[in-house]
Amino acid sequence: MLAGKDLERCQRQADEVTEIMLNNFERVLVRDGKLAELEQRSDYSAFSKTTKTLAQKKRWENIQWRVILGVVIGSILVVILITLLVIYARTRGKRGQSQPDRQASCAGRALRTMDGDGVGKTLGTFRW
Repeated sequence: MLAGKDLERCQRQADEVTEIMLNNFERVLVRDGKLAELEQRSDYSAFSKTTKTLAQKKRWENIQWRVILGVVIGSILVVILITLLVIYARTRGKRGQSQPDRQASCAGRALRTMDGDGVGKTLGTFRW
């Protein structure tokens, strides 16, 4: 009798374990189906393609802004350079106007030396 009760108890425990295992197996199958459905809905390849397209778009926008910034800075530098050249040319031109007066007063002066006998020789003319 003792052996019969132990056998029944072992059989019940085995049935309980079997039932728990079947429930777990069913849950795994349901979960697998839900994961497959979720994977189909997410469509990873489309997501990846969209991400790459967006990254490329942002990269080109970044390059465009860098080019625009470079052109603006280059233009500003050219304007500054032209302004400095104009100012330099005007100031040089004003100095150049006063020199002809000075050259006119000095033009044609002879360069002379004295010989040992006291007679001056003309070596040539010079300008200041």
